[in-house]
Amino acid sequence: MPLNHVHQSLALRTQFEQLQKEIEAKGMAVKACVVDFVQPTKDQWQGLVDAVNEGHVSVLGNSSVVNNIGVCHAAPGFFDEEDRALCDDMVRANVVSTMTATRIVVPQMQAQGNGLILNMGSFAALRSLPFMSVYAGTKGFVKTFSQSLAYELEPDGITVSYIYGQWGIGSMLGSKGRSLFNPAPSTFVRSALDRIGLKCGAHDSHTSIPYYPHSIVNFVSSCLWDPMHAKLAHYGFGQHVYALGAEKRTHAAAE
Repeated sequence: MPLNHVHQSLALRTQFEQLQKEIEAKGMAVKACVVDFVQPTKDQWQGLVDAVNEGHVSVLGNSSVVNNIGVCHAAPGFFDEEDRALCDDMVRANVVSTMTATRIVVPQMQAQGNGLILNMGSFAALRSLPFMSVYAGTKGFVKTFSQSLAYELEPDGITVSYIYGQWGIGSMLGSKGRSLFNPAPSTFVRSALDRIGLKCGAHDSHTSIPYYPHSIVNFVSSCLWDPMHAKLAHYGFGQHVYALGAEKRTHAAAE
């Protein structure tokens, strides 16, 4: 395993252990299931199946699942210049593992007649996003998959919602600065949980933009982002994103 992957795994494990302690301090039980969503093994999936069958995704008889699986480009770039292995990882994690995890939890929800599935999405699925084409494509899948699944599972009492978020919320692209449009993760999560089932400015069915400043971004992008009407602005933004990615790659190579 590459050294940077080891460091990343250790960091994630440390973060999870801290989160586990915080949750247990509130009097709630935590069941840890380690799954590599890029290259999951049968044993890892079986561990998740066992946890679901034991009722570890159920609270007071209500099952809730938040799918925050996500792999993104290291930096924006042209499709033909992208690392093929990374692109394959994105498809496996963002598409295949999302389907597999959903398939594991749905039967229990159907059996008890209720459930909540929140699939974390991205504004990359709102409109086309040059220089991040594979990531945008995978998030587009999660969006339409969530919407289609919502109609199928609604008669079973199961709510499915696609949550729009911007990449700056987390650390996928290394963004650490906070602003009105780039909130801390805790602020975004609070907004999402307070507005479950509400569209909050989203145009499509079974989708939500829970953090209100992002609704403004949605309105502006809906008016200006279509390349048929604003091709120069659309491609110009993409070029700007690509330039930032090229700068990031240069710094990484220098280090």
